[in-house]
Amino acid sequence: MVQKAMPRFILLLLSALVCAFGASLEWNTVRALPAGQPVQVSYAKQLVTGQLVSVAADQMVIRTKTGGVTAARVDVKKVWTPAHRRGRNAAIGAAIGLAAGLAPGMIGRLRFNNEGGGSGKVLAATLAITGGIGAGLGALNRGRDLVYKRP
Repeated sequence: MVQKAMPRFILLLLSALVCAFGASLEWNTVRALPAGQPVQVSYAKQLVTGQLVSVAADQMVIRTKTGGVTAARVDVKKVWTPAHRRGRNAAIGAAIGLAAGLAPGMIGRLRFNNEGGGSGKVLAATLAITGGIGAGLGALNRGRDLVYKRP
């Protein structure tokens, strides 16, 4: 019974999260960003990364490495800002790494247990390596936050 209800619960939870985050993705959120804020903007089939110069009711100006870009509001599809979640991403990566290393570690533990001891060290080493790799990869992925999405 619980196994049948779990996918429905997850779907319901994801739907609630999408609705909750979707409500705040308005142009006023973009207008509230400070000048100099790093942004990434998808507009008119282009993706531009730079610093926000200004935002008006009908356009936004972004400073890129090659110069300034003015994007009309009607052309802007999405606006992102960098997310500062390295610790959280490292923790998620470590958890994924630990989960991925559990099966090989258990197999190695059984193998070395049959051949004369040291089985706990094999499992610990496997989990340390895979968890460390996962944490490192997770920390590298800074991510980004969606600030605006055209309706």
